[in-house]
Amino acid sequence: MTRKVKMSRKVKICYKKLILRHLIEITLLPKMLTTDKILFGEIKSRNLKVYEALFREYYPQLVKFSENYIYDKQECEDIVQNLFIHFWENAERINLTVSIKAYLFESVRNRCINHLRDLNIHDKHNLLYLETQLNYENYSDTPDPEIILKINAAISQLPKQMSEIFRLKYLEGKKLKEIATLSQVSENTIKTQLQRAKDKIRRILGKDELYSELRGPGKNMTILATAYADTLMNGTGRNEPILMTITYGIGRIFQTVLGNADENGGPSMQCVGFITTFQRGAEWAASGAVTQEVPFDFPTAVTVSLRPNFSVMTIEDDLAKIAQYDLTKSTKYFVNLQHHMRKEAKTASGFKKFEKMMLVVLEDKAATVEGKKLLLGELSWMGSSESIPVIQKLTENSELKAAAEAALERINTAK
Repeated sequence: MTRKVKMSRKVKICYKKLILRHLIEITLLPKMLTTDKILFGEIKSRNLKVYEALFREYYPQLVKFSENYIYDKQECEDIVQNLFIHFWENAERINLTVSIKAYLFESVRNRCINHLRDLNIHDKHNLLYLETQLNYENYSDTPDPEIILKINAAISQLPKQMSEIFRLKYLEGKKLKEIATLSQVSENTIKTQLQRAKDKIRRILGKDELYSELRGPGKNMTILATAYADTLMNGTGRNEPILMTITYGIGRIFQTVLGNADENGGPSMQCVGFITTFQRGAEWAASGAVTQEVPFDFPTAVTVSLRPNFSVMTIEDDLAKIAQYDLTKSTKYFVNLQHHMRKEAKTASGFKKFEKMMLVVLEDKAATVEGKKLLLGELSWMGSSESIPVIQKLTENSELKAAAEAALERINTAK
C-alpha cells in the first residue's frame, strides 16, 4: 500500500515546473539548479510523488535516447528501469553535482556503453555516438574532435543546399524557423532536407560492406532478399541480390553474401540473421526442405541480435547467467528463460523440470540476490509444494525475505 505524501508549497512549485518541462536544457555539465536541489532533496526524503513525476517525465525520453545505442527496445527499457531503481534506492549515497536531467542522461549513456561492451561490441568509429547526436536533439554533448572531422568530411559530400541546412542545424544550433528564414524555404522543406542529410551521412560514415555486380549466367534463380547499393558509397544504385537459391540440373545451390568474417568472426558472423539464414539455406540445399524454425531472437528492422559464441543459449546457459544477474545489467537471459518455458513447459512434467532447475539456483550460495528474486517471481505462479521448503529457507535472508514470503503466499493461495 502506497503511503500518501503531502507536498510543501515549495515542492509543488517545483513539481509544476517539472511537468511543464521547465528544467534547463541539458549541456555538457549544466549547473544544478535550485529546483533540482529541492527535487533531489525530496527524493532523498522518500517522496514517492516527486519520484513518480520524474519517472513519468524522463522515462520515455531516456528509452528513446538509449535506442540510439542499442537497437532493442526491451533492452533499453530494462536499462532505464534499472537506472530509476538505482536512483531511488541509492539517493542518499549519490553526490549530485549536475542537473537531474544531466545525471539521468549521462547514466543511461554509460549503462548503454557497458551493455555493448558486455556483448563484445565496440564503437570503434564512434558511429553510435554520432547517431545519438543526429537523432536526439535535446541531448547536446560535446563531440570528440575526431567526430567533428568525420562529420565535416561527410557534409562536404552533400548537395550544397542540404549541406548548408545541416551545418546551420547541427553545427550552429539554429532553430528550424531561423534556418527557414535564412534559406528562404519552408520549415517542412528544412525537415525533409535534414532527414535526407542524416540518412546520407549515416551511409557515408557506415562501415557496412555490400557485394554487388555478382558474376554468372543469372539463370534459374530465386531471389530471397536484396539490399540497396547506394551511389554515395560508389554503389550501383540498384537493389543487389544478397540471398538467393539456384537450381543446377538436379542440384540445389543456396548463396549468401552475408557474414564477411572479422577478427574472431565478429558481429557479421555472430548476427542471428546470418546464422539463421545460413543454416536454413544449407538445410534446403541438402534436403530440399526447411524444417528449422525462425528463432524468437531473429533481428528486425530496428533490432540487432548477436550470438557471441555462435550458438543458441540453452536453458542451462540462461540459468547460469541468471544466477550471476546484476541489477545494473540487462534481463536478456531472463527473457530467454521465459521463452524456453513458453515453448517447452507445456505439460506438468515440463513445468516440474523447470521448477527443479530453478530450485538448484535458489540453493546456490554463489547466486546473486537479484538473480534469486527473478526466479522467485517465476516460481510464485508455477511452483509446487516441492518449492516451499527451499523458498521457506530463503525467508531467513533479510534481502530475500519479502520476495520469498510473497512467493510462498501465492503458491499457498494457488493450492
